[in-house]
Amino acid sequence: MTQAAKHNDAFKESVTKALQGLARVQHGFSHSTVVMPVLYPSGGTVVLDVRYEDGYARVSDNATAYYEATSYGVSTHSYARTAASVLEGSHVTLEDCNLSVGKVPLEALPVALTVLADFAREIVSRCIASLTESANRARADLLIDRLYRVFSKARVSRDVTLRGASTHPWHITGYVKISDAYALFEPVSPHQASVASVSTKFHDFRSLSDPPPRVSVVDTKKAIGDLYGVLAQASLVLERDMPDASYQQYATVH
Repeated sequence: MTQAAKHNDAFKESVTKALQGLARVQHGFSHSTVVMPVLYPSGGTVVLDVRYEDGYARVSDNATAYYEATSYGVSTHSYARTAASVLEGSHVTLEDCNLSVGKVPLEALPVALTVLADFAREIVSRCIASLTESANRARADLLIDRLYRVFSKARVSRDVTLRGASTHPWHITGYVKISDAYALFEPVSPHQASVASVSTKFHDFRSLSDPPPRVSVVDTKKAIGDLYGVLAQASLVLERDMPDASYQQYATVH
């Protein structure tokens, strides 16, 4: 065997071992537990239960997707509604918050495992996205109400589109007109995606030749944790319940 052939065989063996390691299985007396190579938004893996029933396999998630979603605060009603939308037209059912598919021919088991794992991830991802969107709307409402009170409705515009140094159009939650200048306000939730989004946006405005004041409004600095430094590089960081005078001051600091 040539050296090249040996290297090729070793490469194939490495690939095979890597694929075998993507999923793990633990066999019990009457069922098997399969850890799928599919991740929830939290980074946890999708775990499925496989049981033998009259010559067929039955695959379920033992409600683990439901528990994953509710750990974020998703309600049972919201989970069920989202699951119904995702599962529409499929053979996967939801019963007592348990995702399952029955009467699976053994030769079709790999497909059933893959489909159910993907559905579980998609349902949880949509639930969290919906919850985050609702929370963001609530934060935006609170911020705009506060800006109206501090600066008056005549000087505050909500949901405007502005361009930064890159000329990319950005959505701005709170635009405050102050004399011949303006200030930008954005609500920020204590999640990495929210911090990254607002930070990227405000960095672009910071790069303008005459950048406007940029204010990130957080619940508390303690809640934002070590992500505070990320926001502080691009904007001033203001706790939502600070006095009106703080809003006025931050709106004029460049």
